[in-house]
Amino acid sequence: MFIFLLNALTKYTEDNKQSFTNIQREHRKNIAPFINQLRELHNLYDEIQKKIQKRLLSLKIKTNEQGEFLQNISDILHGNEKIHLRVHQIHQNELLIETQDKEIDRLHSIIFRYQYSAPCLQFHEKNLIHSNENNTTKSTNPFSSFKLLTK
Repeated sequence: MFIFLLNALTKYTEDNKQSFTNIQREHRKNIAPFINQLRELHNLYDEIQKKIQKRLLSLKIKTNEQGEFLQNISDILHGNEKIHLRVHQIHQNELLIETQDKEIDRLHSIIFRYQYSAPCLQFHEKNLIHSNENNTTKSTNPFSSFKLLTK
């Protein structure tokens, strides 16, 4: 009865952990395309800004207006670089979280097996010691203990 309950609890816990892990992975899979699309948009934005700068130079806008406009573009590009760095940082954090999740799952599995096997091992060890004590105290023939040891 105890082992049946232990097995049921073990299966229930493992199923819940697996379900939670699958939900986390699906969440990351759903976020990944968004991050890639955001990267593509930033790259497209950079290309457009470069084309605008080249076009302005070819149109020969007045120097003070061109300087002000280029300063605005420079400010925008500087902000864009910060966004690029942030997107890269988010991507690196996602990779780190995934690696840590795998390691945590592995450690949880080890701890889980230890927690639920230790009481069973202790119970069987006590039974073995108890049965060995009963066998050694009942035997009066010195060769009977030898038979127990060779089994």
